[in-house]
Amino acid sequence: MELPQYADAHKAWKYSELECKVDPLEEIVKEFEGGNYNLGKIAFLKELGRAAYQNPLSSGPVRRQREKKEIVILGQAEIRAEGIAKAELQDPPSHAVEVRVCPVCGANSLVVFQHTLSGDEFMDMVLDYSPDEPIAVEIGQKDVYAVECVCCSFNVDFQLKNPREYGLPIEDYWRTEYPSR
Repeated sequence: MELPQYADAHKAWKYSELECKVDPLEEIVKEFEGGNYNLGKIAFLKELGRAAYQNPLSSGPVRRQREKKEIVILGQAEIRAEGIAKAELQDPPSHAVEVRVCPVCGANSLVVFQHTLSGDEFMDMVLDYSPDEPIAVEIGQKDVYAVECVCCSFNVDFQLKNPREYGLPIEDYWRTEYPSR
């Protein structure tokens, strides 16, 4: 509905621009308009949108209207999130191996979690072996299994494809090709 009195109403409810410049709502609408939609892409876009609403670093009109000291607190939130993300790297049980810039909030607080394939896990894969899906992994192989932003809570795991496979301008997270045996 397009009513003049509500022309700027989206400013009251819509999230600020994402660091990656993707508008999740627009992209979801575009994906469904084609008729042949990809549920994985929809799931990835929904997570971008969910995290956008959780983003404490948003810079929309509401934030500009706040008092200056509140903006300083928001700046401290980013510093705090980046510190927590770096601390994750020092905690061996967490499997954190790297910190990247988050595609939603832009803070350097996207923690990358990696898993090393153990001998037992390799044997489980062998027992589940199917000739149609050859095993192309080795014991000790390291793979990223999830990324999570400590600041805005953006969180995806390997069950979704890499963002670029969905046509999104976001750095890939998972390995898609494995060395042949």
